[in-house]
Amino acid sequence: MRLRQIETHVGGYIAVLPYLSKVYHLVIDDVLLGMAIRLAFDLALHKDVTPYVTKGILTPAEAELRRAVFWGAYTMDQTLGFYRGRPFRISMDDITVQKPGRDASESRVAQWTPYTSARNRSNFSGALNDHLEDVSLRKIELCEIMAPLGHTLYGNSKIPRNILQENNEKIVTRLFVWKESLPQDLQVDPEDTEKTYLPHVLLLHMQYYQNLIQAHRPWMSSSYIQPQPPQGPGYMHAQRMCIESATAIAKLIQIYEQQYTLRR
Repeated sequence: MRLRQIETHVGGYIAVLPYLSKVYHLVIDDVLLGMAIRLAFDLALHKDVTPYVTKGILTPAEAELRRAVFWGAYTMDQTLGFYRGRPFRISMDDITVQKPGRDASESRVAQWTPYTSARNRSNFSGALNDHLEDVSLRKIELCEIMAPLGHTLYGNSKIPRNILQENNEKIVTRLFVWKESLPQDLQVDPEDTEKTYLPHVLLLHMQYYQNLIQAHRPWMSSSYIQPQPPQGPGYMHAQRMCIESATAIAKLIQIYEQQYTLRR
């Protein structure tokens, strides 16, 4: 089997995971995700292959395929890891492949129009700049920000509560900075239902608010893991953040339904 065919299998595993997660729940999709991650590392998709492109052993298109497949597997593993409550298995120490968007220029920004529904196309006025690589990079950044919580808040009961709270507060601050630093084309106001947004940008912001919920949900209890003496903003703040984030997700879903529908 040719190398590109194997890389395509890795991408195929990742592509069908959302469907399998809905239909078969916790069984087949976990198996396929594990196979995708294992294949990705066996094929060294996590390694920078620039020297091989320079020597003509690999084409730039093949290098780009390897990069896209690996980071797709990475983000899916991190996202499902939090969803399932399982520890993360990917270590960033040995990853040298370049992230999406690091060498992107304005000339690579494509135009995007709806392509899944004739109704969507007829109601859509004008193309939007796609910024696909930038969106992919921001998703990876979210995964990297949240990764420490998967190892501490959700994965280790021996860490003192005051240290957990301090680390959690740092993660939340990084999430706020992440959102504020988004370029204007990737900003979304859940209250603005008139502006047209890219669907993957809406999904990016849903992931952001979901991460806020994951960072605050364990602290909603007044006693469960609250440090003593009290430290940090407290459980009422955590409750408010979860409610506000859930409300923002609901509004984003309404915008998505209004602009693109929820039917496939």
